[in-house]
Amino acid sequence: MSGQFDFRALLIKVQDLLSDGDRVRLHFLLGDDIPRNLRDNPSLSGTLSVLESLFDKDMISEQDCDYLIEAFKKIHCYDAAKRLQEHQRAHTHRHGRNCSLQHILVDDSENDGHMATDESILQTHEYSETTPVTTQFELEQEVNPRSQLFTTIFRQPCNIREIILTKMCLKQKRNVFRVGQMKWEHEGITVAGGYGIGSELNQLNYPWGIFVDRNNSIFIADCLNHRVMKWNLKENRGEIVAGGNGQGSKIDQFVCPSDIAIDQENQLLYVCDHENRRVVQWSLTNKSDIHIIIPNIDCFGVVMDNRRYLYVSNRVKNEVIRLKLGEKKGTLVAGGNGKGNRFNQLNYPGFMSIDDEYALYVSDIHNHRIMKWKENAKDGIVVAGGNGDGNGLNQLSYPRGVVVDELKRVYVSDNMNHRVMQWCKDCSKGEILVGGNGAGKGSHQLFYPTGIAFDRKRNLYVADNTNHRIQKFVVDEEDTI
Repeated sequence: MSGQFDFRALLIKVQDLLSDGDRVRLHFLLGDDIPRNLRDNPSLSGTLSVLESLFDKDMISEQDCDYLIEAFKKIHCYDAAKRLQEHQRAHTHRHGRNCSLQHILVDDSENDGHMATDESILQTHEYSETTPVTTQFELEQEVNPRSQLFTTIFRQPCNIREIILTKMCLKQKRNVFRVGQMKWEHEGITVAGGYGIGSELNQLNYPWGIFVDRNNSIFIADCLNHRVMKWNLKENRGEIVAGGNGQGSKIDQFVCPSDIAIDQENQLLYVCDHENRRVVQWSLTNKSDIHIIIPNIDCFGVVMDNRRYLYVSNRVKNEVIRLKLGEKKGTLVAGGNGKGNRFNQLNYPGFMSIDDEYALYVSDIHNHRIMKWKENAKDGIVVAGGNGDGNGLNQLSYPRGVVVDELKRVYVSDNMNHRVMQWCKDCSKGEILVGGNGAGKGSHQLFYPTGIAFDRKRNLYVADNTNHRIQKFVVDEEDTI
């Protein structure tokens, strides 16, 4: 019973990740799978009642929440989907083992005498003990011409075989999410700064790293104002959340902060205090609670994974270290073999991103490439650029910000080319997402872009460094669903 409590407690936490708009979209998407009176009540209590209804219909359970994971993905609530996926992987690892898809189907067809074993559907694969076996296929029905997606999950927990068929009605096929067609508006919207260089609360002074939290608040390393700013959605001025006490080396001062990471659960801010050669922890709820957690490091970028490990790039030692909070000594995870362009080397590492397998992606600035280091790897892999300094689609020029998504697509702030690029997995060249129209201050232009980030709806935010502003490029929802 305690497991059931744990799962329900997780669902309550997941609700905190949803905005009011997310709830409306979720209730609309579920449609006839939930009672009409619940569908029309997108409040917190209404959404909890929706979940209770799904429990009652056996559409979700502690063992199987694929239905809800898919729904969250369709409304672009990827944080919520990821939490449930992590729970399901852990549950499968504790309680069950997987076997091949064909083995289960053939076994059941012998017992039941009516299970289909069409060679066009069946494929033999061996899967690890922690990987769910999933096949997806579409069935066209004469009665209802609307395309439907059926997801069938086969697994064998303990000695009891389960075949779970979850029916999910989606929009017509032409509206299904297509990875290759994701596009962003070419005209950016200024959401922070944009009032010229300065130190007023509506101004920025060469912004570098940025972070967008689950409430769409933007945190900005406001480099030459020696502070970190927070800009709430649709406000025309920000607030100082760290620094802002003049340039200096006191505990509450910065000298050109270059990057930031946020522990949203514990409301802690980590700042790469570039010229003071240190990483500092600031509480977002108590401005006097400040600690230097890494001294004497020539830091440039900082990022945190979901295990609360902190990664810091060292631009002088040409390496990246990983630090478990509370420990004093970090672990080398990339580079550390001197300055160079070999696969085990870096040359001025900058911003970073972590994927869901804990692989590290780092902008190797002076090598004009993005390197991927799998966890515990000795050598890196070039995933973007690496063809010298240039403006071709297979080149980068002093890349800065980098973000990787769940499909291993890499997004790069191509600094000297004044553009943001996207590189799909295993592609030899990228494509321009925004910018690329020369340096300038037009809404379709960038001027030495640095940090980049996405919100939960996949809108793109760019620190437009020399225009002293943050630009938002809205995702074209007609192309993404």
